[in-house]
Amino acid sequence: YNTFVRWTMYKHFCGGENDKEVKQVMGRLGKAGVGSILDYAAEADIEPSQGSHSKIPPKMDIHITETNIPYVAKDEELFDANMKLYCMSVTQASLNDASGSWAACALKVTAFCDPILLSRASAVDLNVRKVWGAIIGLSTAAPLEEYRVVINMDKDDQRYATVAQMKSYIAASNAKMTEGQMAEFMLRMDPQSTGKIDYFHYTRIVSDGLLPAQDVLAPLPADLAAFLAPFPQLTEVERHLWNVMVGRINAVLTLARELKVRVMIDAEHTFYQTAIDHVTRTMQRRYNTSRPVVYGTYQCYLQFTLERLRNDMTRAKKGGWCWAGKVVRGAYMEQERALAASNGYTCSIYPSIEGTHKCYNDAAAFILEQMQQEPEKPFAVLFGTHNQSSLEIITKAMNTMKPNQGEIAFAELYGMADHLTMPLSQAGYKTYKYVPYGPVRETINYLSRRAVENGSIMSGSLDVPKLQAELKSRLFPSSRSTQ
Repeated sequence: YNTFVRWTMYKHFCGGENDKEVKQVMGRLGKAGVGSILDYAAEADIEPSQGSHSKIPPKMDIHITETNIPYVAKDEELFDANMKLYCMSVTQASLNDASGSWAACALKVTAFCDPILLSRASAVDLNVRKVWGAIIGLSTAAPLEEYRVVINMDKDDQRYATVAQMKSYIAASNAKMTEGQMAEFMLRMDPQSTGKIDYFHYTRIVSDGLLPAQDVLAPLPADLAAFLAPFPQLTEVERHLWNVMVGRINAVLTLARELKVRVMIDAEHTFYQTAIDHVTRTMQRRYNTSRPVVYGTYQCYLQFTLERLRNDMTRAKKGGWCWAGKVVRGAYMEQERALAASNGYTCSIYPSIEGTHKCYNDAAAFILEQMQQEPEKPFAVLFGTHNQSSLEIITKAMNTMKPNQGEIAFAELYGMADHLTMPLSQAGYKTYKYVPYGPVRETINYLSRRAVENGSIMSGSLDVPKLQAELKSRLFPSSRSTQ
């Protein structure tokens, strides 16, 4: 297995198994003016495996009540080891980048904790949004999965709740608050006494209370604890594991900030993603204070991505931190559709590729527009795409932009789309390759996704004959002399 995969798919799509091999790949790319985004390619396997509970979660409305999940203590040793591997990845990115641009690496949150903890945390945070819907009078009959984005930025009656609406919700809930706690909580929600509560202020306080981001857990203020008492929450064991996970990620990002390495937090399956987004925003508030260090990821095959992008931009402006994002189309299409069908909720993926293309181009236009509207802010975006049309649209728009402090870069996957990467680099654009690396067996999920993507996305691409020829030459070395 190792030999076959190593000399076929692995060799084409991965940078190597050790520091020496990865350094050689980074050097070759650097000579061509192309940067490397190092990606330790260990991915969570969502299929049930013998002796493991890390599998596809049930419906979120059921999952949110599961408080007896048997987390395996020994797994924590693996997550600690992954933290050290990511620290090594950051160091290697800093030492070996030869492109003359900023160094970068990718990070998968599922490498830092049991993935089922992320799906549990996602259910808890989705309920925070569902409660907001109840506060402002929206229907709350839909499954939890359909509350990933609950407000429209153009509608004030969705972004803001009145203090009276909040009090009415509390009275109807099982929250037991004294008059003093009620007054303290309202001041917490509406610190300027405007009579209105901002959704973004509400979600930050409530989500941070349920999913704390401190290195050391501290008791919640009495008023907030009373408000949250009726909410489904993580168990004490899960809160501890969550806190340890946050500490691991902090260790990697602290090192990245010191070594001036950008970190792209990858998107994963939607049943993990709400928690991953919460972690990402938390880390951006902490590390993106003066320059971009932490990037979130926006998957444009999801129908709520544009609203999520607008919401996160608003959060960054309100919080005074630098927005940084990676824009991609998405990589879990078939699994997401199958899960939505089996669990009975509306699938959030666009039904056609045309919808995904439009979303991607609209997201790019929105980001570039924000850079023009606030030229003094150091926005940072990485456009990850193999779509030539999107690249032409974005670069054409860039050529008409006025000077600004924003940073724009492009990236393609290692082993794919060189016919796009190299011309972009030669034309003077910041260009990168996503370079996965790691032991052959640990990259199997990554390579499986590449195979699916190549079947659905690359048909008709200029890469297909080149990839076929390359694979043929590696499977049958004697054929090289006859080509």
